[in-house]
Amino acid sequence: LAMSLVGDKEVECSAGTLIGFRDTNGDAHVIISDDRCPGKGHAIRPLVRIKIPDIIKESSISSDKEFEIIEIDRNEALLRLSLEPYGTAKIRIKCQCA
Repeated sequence: LAMSLVGDKEVECSAGTLIGFRDTNGDAHVIISDDRCPGKGHAIRPLVRIKIPDIIKESSISSDKEFEIIEIDRNEALLRLSLEPYGTAKIRIKCQCA
């Protein structure tokens, strides 16, 4: 279940369409897709900046697609994804809340 939407100040994407929300456990979920449909699709390599204070660590980030961590600290992460035309990636940032 979605508890709340992830705001623009928490997640930014350099290309594609972004949808983000937090679940009832506090985990953040981000879905990024090539936004060209129904036009001709293009492969994209978006940078994704995640700014969620106190929960970011490398082991808390997972995705159904390969990603590269460009930089990371406890309050912010910068990731690079590679998506095929019309591709979609789902990223999960697990809450480190106790």
